[in-house]
Amino acid sequence: MSIENEIVGDQIPLSFNDNTRHLNWTVIVITAPNQESAYAFDFILQQRQRYGLIDKSTIILTLNDPQEKLGSGGATLNALLVATEILSAKAGYSLINTNVLHCAHILILHTGRIFPYDACHRSLATLPARFGPNHPWLLTNLDLLLHDFNNLIASSQLPYGVWISSTDAFVTLPKNGIQVPFDSDIHALATLEDVQYATGHGVYIINKEKNIVTNILYRASIDELNKYANNDHKVPTICSIVFFSVNFAEKLLNFHAIPPLDGCTYEGIDNGSQPNKLSLYFDFLLAACIDVSFDEYLSSHYRTYTNDLIKQSEIFLWNQLNGKTKFTCGILPNSCHFQYIDTQWPYLHKNNIHSQREDIQWSSIQHSIIDKKQIQTQNLSIINSIIDNECNLGENVTIHNSIVGNRVTLGDNCCILSVDFSKEDFYLMLPSDVIIQRIILSLQRTNETSNNQLDVYTIIGIHDNIDRVFTDENFTILNMSWNKFKEQTGIDIWDLWPDLQNNPEERTLANAHLYPALHFDNISSLNDDLLWFFNPSNELRQRWKSSWRLSLNDILTRADLYKEIIRRQDLFHKISRQKILDLLFLHGSKQKTDDSYLALLKQTIVDGHSKDMLDAFDRACLSNYNKLQILSCLFSAIANTLAEMAGGDRAGLRSGPYLNREWQYALLMFEEGKYLLSIQHLIKQRQLWMDRSDLLIRAARHYDGERYFILNFMILYSMF
Repeated sequence: MSIENEIVGDQIPLSFNDNTRHLNWTVIVITAPNQESAYAFDFILQQRQRYGLIDKSTIILTLNDPQEKLGSGGATLNALLVATEILSAKAGYSLINTNVLHCAHILILHTGRIFPYDACHRSLATLPARFGPNHPWLLTNLDLLLHDFNNLIASSQLPYGVWISSTDAFVTLPKNGIQVPFDSDIHALATLEDVQYATGHGVYIINKEKNIVTNILYRASIDELNKYANNDHKVPTICSIVFFSVNFAEKLLNFHAIPPLDGCTYEGIDNGSQPNKLSLYFDFLLAACIDVSFDEYLSSHYRTYTNDLIKQSEIFLWNQLNGKTKFTCGILPNSCHFQYIDTQWPYLHKNNIHSQREDIQWSSIQHSIIDKKQIQTQNLSIINSIIDNECNLGENVTIHNSIVGNRVTLGDNCCILSVDFSKEDFYLMLPSDVIIQRIILSLQRTNETSNNQLDVYTIIGIHDNIDRVFTDENFTILNMSWNKFKEQTGIDIWDLWPDLQNNPEERTLANAHLYPALHFDNISSLNDDLLWFFNPSNELRQRWKSSWRLSLNDILTRADLYKEIIRRQDLFHKISRQKILDLLFLHGSKQKTDDSYLALLKQTIVDGHSKDMLDAFDRACLSNYNKLQILSCLFSAIANTLAEMAGGDRAGLRSGPYLNREWQYALLMFEEGKYLLSIQHLIKQRQLWMDRSDLLIRAARHYDGERYFILNFMILYSMF
């Protein structure tokens, strides 16, 4: 990291307006499936803390499961244990002490499920939304959850305790906040959804007189749900948000050292206990439901897995929780909704429940460089992308986090994610109705700085269901039936499912070994690896068969989330630099000043891209050295950059002297009309003043001085 990046650090938060109901979380914990994901989420949370979305006093923890697949219940218990340990240590205790929970607001956010349409999971998939012009970063569902938990759930009346939420769904919450009964052990939130929609999700059965949750139904039939529907045919649907009181959290913590539940925590794993996988809803919460019998609880068909260890855990939880836990539910107003981010395309459709929010800017084209004539194409979704003017876009095209060059044609209903087609030296024609991704694959799990990676392309049809089994008559690959795909490509069952030749009911598109990762010649390309499916040749077929191939599940579980995020943010700042320069050139050509670029500039500095921004300004100055109005705007932008790097208003006054002897040569050269030499000297001198905040603010004054000199020169010139 360069010196100037170290100076700014956490000094320039993109703060939000004060809110009297804003809550400063004591601890925010994110659970992740593996170490690479934990690096990525830690990076994101630290960044959001710099932005002001998370308070500076909040402790941030990112935990990967100590053993693979703990389940949401096991991950909750492990997160609660680690958070309590950290708070105990900060309070001066040498051992874990649950007293620290009595003055703590803890937020646990669960992530983990792979998502076929974005390697960064549902929680970090880029949304076409921003909080507003002063907060220009592109939002994810994690951002929306953090914002809403801060401002909508939090209030001074909330009891201390633990909030748990999934990050796999969109949820809208009431503007007037949430109230939690102070005598509840568990308090769940629910939204009223149509019976038809609820058949694919979980539903709380509630005793309305006592507001007690008596049962949990999962994927129940319409007939079953109609028994509990209101007059509008709606039922209280699980919206993946639950609150645990301090007393209940203490009770759970007492379980962490008791076999077999100790196998849910890192402490138990480190003590040699057998890993234990438990569900938050179907093991912990279902045990607290008063209308569920012991036999019904143990035989629950909701669970997709079981073993003796899980059975022992369930018996223990039943004995500890059933009839001893007050489990209430708060049904949110009709204006609030739950929307699971499912695996059906498109997952970001027009009636997304967040798209109508007034507090965010939701737009189908967000932070992208695209010509106006391209925008005339119907139903585009362009996020964080650069689109060449000469490329050809079909209808209903989706382009996210990508660069599209002038030799590219996208068919109708085509989607590309995280690709760079700017360097293709041949015409690339992408077929209609497909989704193409480029994913960074980490072959060796080491650390965040590992260079051991591959870029792998994936392709699926927009009508494919990746989890549909091979024996289903509606099974498709690239929108084709199996027989048609086999006939067209010459690919057979043993090519895609070498380990499942005798188990057709287990074959899915998700576990088909369809995607080449390595070739003997080490040359990989989208055309030769995947697009040949639509225009087969014997040569490419044999090349495909001789390659080392992975399934979509293999790729998504091995995706390097941290590097994916860095790549997207690098593209974001590349676009930001171009947008800032375009604004400055526009203002310069019209001979007026405008500070609308400052929010993007501040974002660039906060994210550590100030050197790239200054380099871009320098190149622009050198190539426009004889265009004084544009040069004036560029000098002003450089001065703003230096001042923000120094710490903004906290670093000192912008106004001040600008005739230091070390900088005077630049003014002298300008007076003599040697503009290029003047600019070169400014760059050289500035680089010597980058290692302290006081020098940065003084350097900013000298660029301001150069700008004033230019403006005065132009005024005098115009008088003659």
